[in-house]
Amino acid sequence: MASFRAIELRVEASCAEEPWPIAKPEISVPADRLVPPNLSDCWLKASAPSNGGSAFVLGDQPTSFKAVMLVLQPDMPAAETFRAIVRACVQHFRLNELLLVANRSAESLHQARVAIRRLRSALSLFESIAEDQEYEGLKRRLRDVSYRLGKARNLDVYIASNTPLDTGGKADLLPLDPDLAIRVHAARKRAYQRVLWTLRSNGFRELMQDLVAWLEGGAWRTREEPERQAARDQPIEDFAARILERRRRKLRQGGRHLERLSSEGRHRVRIEAKKLRYASEFFSSLSPDRKHRARHASFLAALEELQTALGGLNDIETGREIAAEFAPPEPAPAGGSRGAGRTRDHLCQQESPTTALVRSACKAHRRLSDAKPFWKSA
Repeated sequence: MASFRAIELRVEASCAEEPWPIAKPEISVPADRLVPPNLSDCWLKASAPSNGGSAFVLGDQPTSFKAVMLVLQPDMPAAETFRAIVRACVQHFRLNELLLVANRSAESLHQARVAIRRLRSALSLFESIAEDQEYEGLKRRLRDVSYRLGKARNLDVYIASNTPLDTGGKADLLPLDPDLAIRVHAARKRAYQRVLWTLRSNGFRELMQDLVAWLEGGAWRTREEPERQAARDQPIEDFAARILERRRRKLRQGGRHLERLSSEGRHRVRIEAKKLRYASEFFSSLSPDRKHRARHASFLAALEELQTALGGLNDIETGREIAAEFAPPEPAPAGGSRGAGRTRDHLCQQESPTTALVRSACKAHRRLSDAKPFWKSA
C-alpha cells in the first residue's frame, strides 16, 4: 500500500467552484476492498494546525473523528452553504468509515451514524432549496443506511449499559444473564457484519456517487422558477434565521407537557430536538459577536441537556425491546429459571430511572424555551 505521512482536511465554506473534497487518503487497494488489511499500522492522529484546518498525521490510534465546525460567511448564498454542509457531512462519514471497517469499534460506528444523521438533517433543513426529482430517493437510500447503523448502535448501547463499571463492584444495572449476553453479543456481531456488507456493496458505492453527482449538477441547482432562484441566492444569514426560528417554535410547541406524552410522542420531540441541534451547529459561525456566541453556547447546552434526557428514555425503551427479543426461552417446568428471572430484573430496573429522566427533560425544555435565540439581533 502507498504510504502517507499527513492528510489535511479543511472544512471552510467558499462560494467559489472547487473540486469535490475527498477525505479518504489516497491508498492503492484492490477494487473490492474499502481499506487495506493493514490500515491499523497507519493510524491517524488529529491536531489543530495554525491555518484553521484539521491535520491528521501518523500517530496513536484514534477511536473516531467528530464533526468539525463549518466557517460560513453571512452573505454566502444558501445553495452554496448547503453544498458546503453536505461535503462536510460526507467527509465526517468517510473518516469514520475507514476506522469502522478496519476495527469495528463502537465509537467509529457511532460517529459514522452521526454523520449520516447530520447529512439527512441537512437535506431536510434545505428542502425548499434542494427538492427535485432525485431528492426523495436520496433521502430514502440514506435512511436505509442509517437504519443499518442504528441497529448495531442500539446493541452497543445496550451492552454498555448492562456492563458493570469498575466501581468496587457497584453498578447501575445487574450484569447480563450469561445466556442473554451470548445472544446479544452474537446479534451485535451479525449487525456489524451487515453494516460492513452495506459499506462494501455496489448499492452503497452508487449512493455516494449519485449523491455527489446530484450535489454538484442536480436539477435543484438550475431550476429556473423565480422563487427557486431567489431561494438559492438568498444570504444564508436570512435563511438560517427563518429555519432556526421555525424549528425552535415546533420544538417548543411539541415539547409542552412532556410528562404526559407517550414514549412515541417523546421520541418525536427527540427527533425535533436533534434537527434543531444540528441546525444550530451548522450555523454556529454566523454568531457575529461575543454576546451572540454566549447565547449560542447557552442555547446549545439546553438542547444537549434535552437530548440527553430524551435519549436516555429512548435507550430504556430500546433496551426493553432487546431484552425481550433475546431473552432465553422460558423453560417448561413451573417456576421459571434463574436466567429468565434475571432478564425480568433487567426490565424492571428500567422503571426507576424513567421518572427522573422525564423530569430532567421537562426542566431542559423549559430552559430551552426561555433561552434567547442566538440568531436574533435584539
